[in-house]
Amino acid sequence: MPARAVTDSRIIRALAHPLRVAALTLLDERTMSPKELAEQLNVALPLASYHIRRLHQLELIELVRTQQRRGALQHFYRARQRPKITDEAWARVPPIVKRELIAATLAQTNAEVATAASVGGFDREDVHASRTTFRTDERGWRELSKLLAKTLDQVEQIQARAIERLDGHDHDTIRASAVLMLFEGPVPDVTDSRVGDGRPHLQARRRRRV
Repeated sequence: MPARAVTDSRIIRALAHPLRVAALTLLDERTMSPKELAEQLNVALPLASYHIRRLHQLELIELVRTQQRRGALQHFYRARQRPKITDEAWARVPPIVKRELIAATLAQTNAEVATAASVGGFDREDVHASRTTFRTDERGWRELSKLLAKTLDQVEQIQARAIERLDGHDHDTIRASAVLMLFEGPVPDVTDSRVGDGRPHLQARRRRRV
């Protein structure tokens, strides 16, 4: 589903928790109850229910239906539009919250990538996985930031058209993931054999594709 532009710092702070990021990812895929989420995330039901209530309060998820099961009324939720934090809102977020949010997002991304790799998610001949480190200036950084934002918009447009084509044809669905990142480096290469004093050696990494 299309992304929702987020300008409210409360939402950004609420997302700075790995369980909420993981719950949103699951609810973006299917409708689930707090009990099902707790089992999927391997956490206690009260903890899962607490985070679900918070996500619902911030209108990041919506109640789809209720169902009576074994004498208890269960609530089933699904994600609303995925949150996309605006540049203006991100600039107002304290650094510690930014780091917590990025850490939660990276944890979820790393888990998805590792799982996909273990089950053949990178076996297609047209997958793409690359990492490029390089030097740039402020103008170059701004150009790159705008390029990735434009690319994300195009990804969402492609997704929307695909959803229309898939209507009623779920068996043709390909579960795809795209990760876009732009961050400051460099990254220390601790495996470089040329480092003789035990300290990390910094070097530019060449572009790698799978």
